[in-house]
Amino acid sequence: MAIEYTDTIETKSRELGRKSALGAMRLAGDIPAVIYGPQQESKNLSVHAETLVHQRETFGANHVYKVNIDGQGEIPVLIREIKREPVTNRFEHVDFFAVAADKEVVVRTPILTTGKCIGVVEGGRFEQYMRTIKVKCLPNAIPEKIELDVTNLRAGDDIRVRDLPFGEGARTLVEGNVAVVRVVAGGARDLMEDEPGAAPADAAAEGADAPAEDAAAE
Repeated sequence: MAIEYTDTIETKSRELGRKSALGAMRLAGDIPAVIYGPQQESKNLSVHAETLVHQRETFGANHVYKVNIDGQGEIPVLIREIKREPVTNRFEHVDFFAVAADKEVVVRTPILTTGKCIGVVEGGRFEQYMRTIKVKCLPNAIPEKIELDVTNLRAGDDIRVRDLPFGEGARTLVEGNVAVVRVVAGGARDLMEDEPGAAPADAAAEGADAPAEDAAAE
């Protein structure tokens, strides 16, 4: 029977100590973690790695999770950064960023495309210049992804940042005139070209698995 994962991440308090203690924790299947935020005291934690992997696969990078520390109550968080082992790609350390319902956060939201461009069928070339975009909003308004239907784009057509459907309560920090996708006449392949519908393996990441950035309201 398949396990149904919730978005509550069970953690334990952890004291910094000897390497032997860290090794024993990893042998038990746990990895070190930390939680912090503007209104959250920084605490060192441990979390079960395999469970966290499944939770993140289930709910996504920009989901607001709930961290339960020693069974003492739930704290809403974003997974700000995941450090991975370079060879196996396994989780090695995770940062939890505690959010407040009334404080805006900045996240990177993936941009996905759907459809086959008319312009491509007619011999043009599809180019995607942005795969993720910075979005600022309250935690309950974070868009999981931004989908663009590119079916009707012909050679010379584009979609710009100002055209993106961010959803109610969300806005971007990127200038509106910046091109996101474009169909151009056939020619040399652009280095930023991406096939319609393609998405990066970890689209919410920017150098790491970190969706959350500066979270203070402006």
